[in-house]
Amino acid sequence: MRFFLFLILLLTSLAPAASAYNFIEIDLVKRKVILDEFHFGNYNINADVGFDFKQEDGSLIVNLEGKNIELLPKETDETSIGKRQIPYFSVKLVKKDNLVFVNYLRSPQLLARGKIDLDKNELLLDVDCNWREQSSLIEGDIEGKLKIWGRIDDFLVNGSLNIKNGKYQDIDFSRLFFHFLGKPPLFNLSDSEIVLLDGSVYKIEGVMNLRDLSNILPKAEFISKKVNLGGWELLSEEKSSVGLKRNVNDNFDILLDTYNKADDSMNTGAEVRYKLLDDQFLRLRMEEDRTIVGFERRKEF
Repeated sequence: MRFFLFLILLLTSLAPAASAYNFIEIDLVKRKVILDEFHFGNYNINADVGFDFKQEDGSLIVNLEGKNIELLPKETDETSIGKRQIPYFSVKLVKKDNLVFVNYLRSPQLLARGKIDLDKNELLLDVDCNWREQSSLIEGDIEGKLKIWGRIDDFLVNGSLNIKNGKYQDIDFSRLFFHFLGKPPLFNLSDSEIVLLDGSVYKIEGVMNLRDLSNILPKAEFISKKVNLGGWELLSEEKSSVGLKRNVNDNFDILLDTYNKADDSMNTGAEVRYKLLDDQFLRLRMEEDRTIVGFERRKEF
């Protein structure tokens, strides 16, 4: 029982902004934990959570089952993601010596596994999440993978979020991908990008800040990788080259490009490719000082 009471205190301390202004009631007869307007970050939580525990092979096994959990924002403004309801969640913990193994923590939107070292005050969790978000801040189908590790009061998060068919700040996109590393609420972005509905692609560099949910990318740079202009794709993967490409149909495309040669002069050219087979192409390239005709084997077109 002492461990179970510690567990409740531990769960309420995982976020620095959490504090119990109201109360948590533990009913040992009904084996139930009741959260009544419990303050956690920017939310008040209402929930009834059933529990049971038993000793087995020198380990303490704890099961938690919650239903109809309600998260109410303390204030409703542009930084709030609104009221949240979780139909259910379940948790299985196994304590052996001073290690707590999280066999699973799952809900319809989330699955987490890992362990907590009570001696070192450290945790290690792997989290998968998947849900449809429809709020004033962002819309889309979200898939995420997170790894959380470090001290319970000072942990790191590394992960990715892949958001499809959504909208952010009135920008419609087909895909928004974040890869991030940092300590909440600040995360450094790498290998992140947004793909607009017209096929334009922009690389995202900078910091993601969860302090202001209405603008989570306050100083991020959007660097064009591929821009669609009236059916032409503007290609600019590197500073030394730029090009325009147009797919006429599934078998035929045109490329106009320019790039820096080794002697620092510019070279411009026009290229036409016709797909003969899935990975074979007939290629005609015309440059200022030469014309190339030949076959090419490539995997993409």
